[in-house]
Amino acid sequence: MKTKIKNPATEEQVDTIKNLCPQVFESDEEICNYIAGISNGRVREAERLKYDEAERLIDALSWSIETDFGRKANATEMQISAVNFKFSRSSINNAAKKNIIELLTDGRTNNVEQLTFSEAQDLINDFPLIKENILNCESKRVNKQTKRVIQKSIKDEQIGVVNNLLKKLDLSESQKACFINKYTDGRVSNPKYLTLDEAYAVIKHLLRQLPWRESVKYYGETPVTASQIKKIHILLRQKGLMDQKEAMLHSFSDGVASSTKDLTYDEAKQWIAFLMDDQAETQNKQKAIVKAIWRLAWDMGIIYGDTEADYEMNRAKLNMFCRQRGTVRKNLTEQNLVELRKTHRQFEAMYTKHKNKVSENERISFK
Repeated sequence: MKTKIKNPATEEQVDTIKNLCPQVFESDEEICNYIAGISNGRVREAERLKYDEAERLIDALSWSIETDFGRKANATEMQISAVNFKFSRSSINNAAKKNIIELLTDGRTNNVEQLTFSEAQDLINDFPLIKENILNCESKRVNKQTKRVIQKSIKDEQIGVVNNLLKKLDLSESQKACFINKYTDGRVSNPKYLTLDEAYAVIKHLLRQLPWRESVKYYGETPVTASQIKKIHILLRQKGLMDQKEAMLHSFSDGVASSTKDLTYDEAKQWIAFLMDDQAETQNKQKAIVKAIWRLAWDMGIIYGDTEADYEMNRAKLNMFCRQRGTVRKNLTEQNLVELRKTHRQFEAMYTKHKNKVSENERISFK
């Protein structure tokens, strides 16, 4: 009996993997072996991957295709169907569709069937972003009619979201009307007459009324994983940023999440990337401070010797001192950057006393 997978890959991810793998690998055995490698030997089928494993696999496959044949190969039939579905679902007419494809391909073509593999994949993965970019584009190559169609498409999508959320909250018709009236300063009471900016504001407020997990699920986003939460806390402790956790949580979730458990997968991923950005620099600073502490301990005669056995003895001695008598009360080898700075200040104070004591003894001996 197969065990239930926590945070499994989505159907869209599995379909993407099945579409990409034949472009990179020559046999099913190679595909299975690669999937086994991504999952650390846990599974050999794409359907059994976890969400983050599937994401890593798609990234790796896409990179291989992009660097080799993705910019030259034609879009697959599945990709063309997916692109056409995206356009039809967004109520974008043929003229606007051709203009969008022409812009995406830098004038090479306006026919969806002549897209390259990479171009089609960009449309599939980033369609909402592409629409937003074209809407904000000042180029004369963008037809005014195309902008109007895109604006209406985005507005219709957002009003659809407003209606779904109002329905999910089970509000009465009068409550809905009052709510819309409030966010349009009394201008309208029907969602279909909202402007795009008003629709965005209403959605933001309505999502706050939903339990967090429901709002995440509603938008099809993946919640944060336990390993991501653990990594965030480890990095915050290593960098001595635990006191800034709440402010950073507020920043990376746009003020929505009140706990790391309320983050989405992508928000947690961005936070981890931010924390790891200067990890090498932090580690270099930690090494420099530890070296300075060892130098002070050596000059005070706390540690001595130059063999490997002496090194191990000295490390144990310093760990025990820091654990029992240190400012931080923690092994030297386990301290983060902020804690190491406190320990370094303590050793500097100890060294100053030691130096004064030696000078006093020298003065006494000369009398």
